Amino acid sequence: MSERRRPSEEKGVGTLQRLRAVLANPSTYEYAESLPAHDAAGPGGRPRLYPTWLWFAVCALADITTSVRSAVAHLADPDVWDLVRREAARHLGVPDGGLPEQPPSRSWYLAERRRHIQPNTEAVARAAMRLGVNDALDQGLLDPEKPWRLDDRTRRPMADGKVISPITSASSTDTRTVYERDPSSGLRRPKMVVDESTGELVVLRRPVRHDPEVKSYHTGDGRQVVGHKFVQVTVSGDQTNRRAFIGLGSVLGDKGEANSEADVLMELFGDLAHLAPGIVGPVTDTVLRGAHFELMQRLYGWVPIAPVAAKKLDHKTGRRLEEKEGPLETYSFEGCEAGPVEVWYHRGRLRKLVWTDGSGAELVDMAWHKVRRNRNAKGTWNVYVEYALECHCGAHSKVVRQSTHRRSSDPAGFNRAENVRAVPPCSRAYDAVYPFRSASEGDNRAIDDHLWLRRARSYGRDRQLLDLVGHALHVNSLGRQLWGTKGTRRHELDGPAPLARAA
Repeated sequence: MSERRRPSEEKGVGTLQRLRAVLANPSTYEYAESLPAHDAAGPGGRPRLYPTWLWFAVCALADITTSVRSAVAHLADPDVWDLVRREAARHLGVPDGGLPEQPPSRSWYLAERRRHIQPNTEAVARAAMRLGVNDALDQGLLDPEKPWRLDDRTRRPMADGKVISPITSASSTDTRTVYERDPSSGLRRPKMVVDESTGELVVLRRPVRHDPEVKSYHTGDGRQVVGHKFVQVTVSGDQTNRRAFIGLGSVLGDKGEANSEADVLMELFGDLAHLAPGIVGPVTDTVLRGAHFELMQRLYGWVPIAPVAAKKLDHKTGRRLEEKEGPLETYSFEGCEAGPVEVWYHRGRLRKLVWTDGSGAELVDMAWHKVRRNRNAKGTWNVYVEYALECHCGAHSKVVRQSTHRRSSDPAGFNRAENVRAVPPCSRAYDAVYPFRSASEGDNRAIDDHLWLRRARSYGRDRQLLDLVGHALHVNSLGRQLWGTKGTRRHELDGPAPLARAA
């Protein structure tokens, strides 16, 4: 058995253990503090039967059992409801956790969401980020006290987009036939009505329920998918179930508006830079480009990792037809008679130009050395990458340094942050970290696995975002129970402060 695994992981985690983890997590109860208090209906009024935090607990249980109906059916069991009351009493210090003897119903869940939770979806999403960072710290993730290392995946959030299939594939033009019971035979028959424009008898048809907010998106491999798109930011360790959701956002994707996947991710990263100072840099796919890398490096001192998009791609086969490359700088070696060495950028890394015997030229890899970060007097950062460079004769060598930020001497149209990466592909840090980006795809699959028939649990973008908050609470609570350290890393963090954005 691997030393990273515990015996309990080999047996899986049951529903009751997951429910206990949710109820033992302080974040479950702190979600209610992020919402405004219920408006009082005058001087009197009926007191509320269930506290607000219970809605979030039921939402997480619905993610565990794949549906709200199944969740309230579990709570209807007297033993399960007694467990909920005991765990709540243990944490809140009030008898029975302030819960009545009667468990909640699905109608209460839907009414609470409609009246109180959904109007405050943005506040809930911000709370999910703040509390998610707390849950990550509980598991020893994003630890700012650890040494700053490029290959430390416990301090590297993974970001990805996710399109959730709608609860139904019906569109606004779909209708259904209305049936009635024949009084003479007792059989069902289509209901006939008079068409007021023609006076004819026609079959009555009514619009079917559909989600009017769904959109069509194109994935990275060219597939077209329909649904609501969200972005998620997670951080994980080497162990099973040691992970935490630290950011959730909704992608509208309106043309001409700053609400694309990259825009939403950068907004989340800006808030995380304030909440989680232990972040080394995110790991993403090609959705982020040089302008985003330069912003993260300059404002936050992060060193992101992402593959380099091809200059030209065959969309049918996915083969790279043309790479981003070009001359960067020429270096001379004192005492070397072989001549200066011309350094090019190619696929995000530096290579030297070598002439072959056949009067041809080829680009030869240079040894990636290290990354340097310097903070200036204005509070921003400068990030440099260093390579080991040998002369043509091989007798001389030096370490050359290149900035990953735009310089005044750069030619027009040259995107330095895109083409000169601090952690380029095939470097040691890239090879140690980027293969684990598949964990984001695993998170996407886990979201589908916790949905009934892998379709959305609710209609509408805001409601589906709240369902994702329940999934995040479930995952974070389980990780905290298995790998947490009993609150030694819980921090009282304020809400995200506004950060300076690039002009």
